[in-house]
Amino acid sequence: MKKMKTSTKCLIALLATLMCVAAQAQVVAEESADSKAPAQVNYTPQYQSVADFGYGIYLGGGYSVTTPSLNDNFGGCFLFQVGAVGTYKGFQLKTDVQFGQPGYRNDNIFNTPAYDEQGHPAQVNGNSSASFFAWSLQLGYKVYSQGRFGVTPNVGLYYSKYSWNLENLKWEKNEEGEYVPEHIGTESAKLSSLGVIGSLDIDYTFSTTKMKNPFTGSGDNQFKQSIRFSPFVAYSKYDKCNPTVSGAFVGMTINYTGLLHALGF
Repeated sequence: MKKMKTSTKCLIALLATLMCVAAQAQVVAEESADSKAPAQVNYTPQYQSVADFGYGIYLGGGYSVTTPSLNDNFGGCFLFQVGAVGTYKGFQLKTDVQFGQPGYRNDNIFNTPAYDEQGHPAQVNGNSSASFFAWSLQLGYKVYSQGRFGVTPNVGLYYSKYSWNLENLKWEKNEEGEYVPEHIGTESAKLSSLGVIGSLDIDYTFSTTKMKNPFTGSGDNQFKQSIRFSPFVAYSKYDKCNPTVSGAFVGMTINYTGLLHALGF
């Protein structure tokens, strides 16, 4: 019995030894095969320069509030924004458009006289909200660039326009002797202004890749993708309303930005 137990232990030990030897032999064989394999040469071109000129687009949204006396007629609103940008060394030239739907703060923006002695309005705003459009053209210079972050202040022109419908009313008494409005026509209204704007672009680059030119399909380009935070202040004045109002739009947009630069050797 003791001999059988001893034989079993010897067999187990022998099997373990053989397994270790086999594993070691396999490692040696793999190392030998690797040493005989031809060395792979990396032919990836090493670029030495990025072109000074770049171009791209940005797309996003934000929010803007109005300060007195702009706030007397319209409130703030959410914005949708799309734009294009060109860069040269540290400079950038960008243009964009914004769309929004602000609410009214004044039912009689043009101060139209009352319809009758009872003070019933002859004209009221016809839509639940106005349409807002803005266009800007700005020139900036990058003052900070470190790692993934960049900061660029900008100044430029800012065109803004409000548009909405006005409902013309006629007031008459009904059978109960109460005054009720009768709609007699609709007309469009708008307010526009050309002012100035200042903004600050804070970029966080989350991806830098190499790609072919999307327009020509040739040439190697560096494609940078970033998130851009842009607080801004714009001044406008509207003379056609009564009374004249002026003030600032204060807001911030958050955009996805894609920028291309050509690569050279």
